Amino acid sequence: MDLVFDIKEGFQKKEKVNNTLVLIGELDNTPNNIKVLEALLSAIKLNKNSIDLVVYPEKSNLHLPGGYENVLVFGDQSQHFKNTNFSLNRIFRMESGNVLFTSSLTQLIEDKNKKLALWQQLQKMFLN
Repeated sequence: MDLVFDIKEGFQKKEKVNNTLVLIGELDNTPNNIKVLEALLSAIKLNKNSIDLVVYPEKSNLHLPGGYENVLVFGDQSQHFKNTNFSLNRIFRMESGNVLFTSSLTQLIEDKNKKLALWQQLQKMFLN
């Protein structure tokens, strides 16, 4: 089993199955937010079966795994990565693929400008 997601609090292992990893914060893990996530995935020709989905504790430190072509992180976790220039809604090229940090699903529902900024990057990352 590959270690694909590691948090300092509440260590979790998950077997890598797909080429896209999606991380959402535990507070975003609501039925309404999951419907929004499914709609976003559908728009970029993905679904819940074509991604590895991990729910992380909100106050955790993320360690991004290798081996994924694309990693999409909902909820601004970019501040946890020292010595990097990560910012929201900007695609970053890593060793094995692309990483995109964006707002939480709740924030995307509430703010159409944030949703538009994400959509523009998703098109570049998945549809071009």
